Amino acid sequence: MPATLLDALGDGFRTVPELCRILGVSQPTVSRMLRTEGESVIRVGRARATRYARAAKVFGGDTVVEIFRANAKGAVVLLGILRRLRDGRFLVQSEADERWLLGDAGDGLFPGLPYFLDDLRPSGYLGRTIARRLAASHGYPNDARMWNETQLGRWLLDFGEDAPGDLLLGAGACGRAQRYAGFVIDDRERDFPRFAAQSMLAGVPGSSAGGEQPKFTAFCPRAGHLIVKFSPAGASREAKRWRDLLRCEAAALALLRERGIPAAETELHEFDGRVYLESRRFDRRGASGRAAAISLAAVAAEFTGEIGGWTRSATDLVARGVMNEATREHIAWLELFGQWIGNTDMHGGNLSLRPSGAGFSLNPVYDMLPMAWAPVRGELPPVRFAAPARAQHEEIAWRASGEAACEFWEGAVHNTEHSDSFRRIAEGVLREVAELLAAGGER
Repeated sequence: MPATLLDALGDGFRTVPELCRILGVSQPTVSRMLRTEGESVIRVGRARATRYARAAKVFGGDTVVEIFRANAKGAVVLLGILRRLRDGRFLVQSEADERWLLGDAGDGLFPGLPYFLDDLRPSGYLGRTIARRLAASHGYPNDARMWNETQLGRWLLDFGEDAPGDLLLGAGACGRAQRYAGFVIDDRERDFPRFAAQSMLAGVPGSSAGGEQPKFTAFCPRAGHLIVKFSPAGASREAKRWRDLLRCEAAALALLRERGIPAAETELHEFDGRVYLESRRFDRRGASGRAAAISLAAVAAEFTGEIGGWTRSATDLVARGVMNEATREHIAWLELFGQWIGNTDMHGGNLSLRPSGAGFSLNPVYDMLPMAWAPVRGELPPVRFAAPARAQHEEIAWRASGEAACEFWEGAVHNTEHSDSFRRIAEGVLREVAELLAAGGER
């Protein structure tokens, strides 16, 4: 017979009657024992459905970690608490009865770290810098994708104050989030080249904005929080092509905004032989305010069990009841437009969703550019344009997105800031898109 209540709980859940039977004591005695153990015991459910489990340390520290959410004005509110069971599962306990927070099962239990926290794992260009730094200072793997749950959790507690979105883990991160410690822009012409050089050498402390294009994050008192991509310096073919692509991204996002589609607000600058694409962060408000952002990949993995293309994932999320049909149609149109302009980098991490109540809506679009023509290891390989297939049930979106793409490619043809080689590419693709639309998709 187990000697203590914690022994009787084992690694799973137990009800009070089960504990009475295992321990050979009365219900009042078990209730008293449960109260005595305090946070060493996790309670879930209500009334007769109440179950108890033995708590384990979260990220090797306490048995309780607080999850906070920062609002648009920068005020931080407690969203819930994170617990860990002895069997490795995590539990989110919250007064907010919101499906996005409690997961697909709706009970707050997750087999591993909750998807919305795992989604904060550093990624992309800046994420690699963070991982290398943590490898040197803390012995972490030098690839953040290889961090275990404890390593990621400790990073969120100790350095996660500038992670994407509005979530903060632990009181320490909340305090640091009010004191921005990154690059501050005063004069773009002076600061952008300096920050680009520092970013290339050491990265930006704490930042985890995703994406592979060299970039840095910064705060400008007049423009707010920014992500700034930049092209290579010099006059090489690779540098010219990246300048073309950054100009294309600005043009594509402007075109989407003109059509009433929320997209990241951008500005282009050119200093010291580099083109800089400045994007205002849609997950930030003013100096310290935040807005929610969770990747489509993370949401799809939790609620559908697999990660597909944008439209497929959105369709599956509609079937699961966490996305409405209007949002799915919006996403499908965007994926078609991306295919028309040669965006070959439309993975689930490049589309951001906003959780609200029982479901998810779409955040502004970003990283929309013709990546098919991006340099590969310094080379400019030949690319054959691949138009999106015309699906009968998406006929209207196929044609409308294609017409928008014609406008995009026509703008590229007439943009004299583009290199001659890219303008020739744009002429050829524009001709192909126009011919396909005229023929109804038949070649």
